[in-house]
Amino acid sequence: MTLITLLKGVFINGSNRFIVSVFTLSVSLLDSKKHFLMENHIYSKKSTSYALGVAAEDLVARHYAALGAILLKTRYKTKDGELDLILKYQDNIVFIEVKRRKTLPEGLEAITPPQQKRLLAAAAHYLAEVGTPDALCRFDAAVVLPDGTVHLICNIDVT
Repeated sequence: MTLITLLKGVFINGSNRFIVSVFTLSVSLLDSKKHFLMENHIYSKKSTSYALGVAAEDLVARHYAALGAILLKTRYKTKDGELDLILKYQDNIVFIEVKRRKTLPEGLEAITPPQQKRLLAAAAHYLAEVGTPDALCRFDAAVVLPDGTVHLICNIDVT
């Protein structure tokens, strides 16, 4: 059973303010903390960060799906960069960068200005590829904590 808690608030990082939506999903420890269960996937502590990143992306995609979003692409790669999730939500195409970190500030700090440029270039490539270069779009960030808590920061500035 998945436990979901929704919380909205404001996260302030320097002079930037972000609307934050938080939801918590249950995480269970198995066999003396050597393995853990997260959303029906069993991972060992020796699992690669890639596998944990994929699981984090899956959690975020499920949250947006529960809100009515339609998943368009996962791990969309171009020569300029990669987009973790691309969704259609209401009238927007939403590009989501997912970070799995110990704290929310660590996750947000991991989205550096060079990475923001790569996200913007990859998004432009996607929009041109699907023939909608003038579509309404936004960039969201999702930070997944080790306990399964997901922080969503909507409409981040990547310019």
